[in-house]
Amino acid sequence: MGELLGDDHDLAALRRVLTDDPGRFGEEGDTEVLLALINQRRTDLEQQAMLPGRRFFQEGPRDFARRLKDYWTAWPARDEPNQPDALGLATHRGA
Repeated sequence: MGELLGDDHDLAALRRVLTDDPGRFGEEGDTEVLLALINQRRTDLEQQAMLPGRRFFQEGPRDFARRLKDYWTAWPARDEPNQPDALGLATHRGA
């Protein structure tokens, strides 16, 4: 997902450069064709990024915050020998 969105961002930056000074990069018709190709590729990249994005953000904000709170609460238990961690596994420290 990161690569897809990174490519999308790069194309958005290229598009901005082309639209800020279109005459700098050739004839108007060529620039229009390139902008159309950029727009199509960005649409494709955004659609490809949707599936992993939905998976990554599947958990709602409240559930995510609750899970982080549980991790934070469980963290001190890791420092105590033979105490279960967040997964219920006892930690053992050798002397």
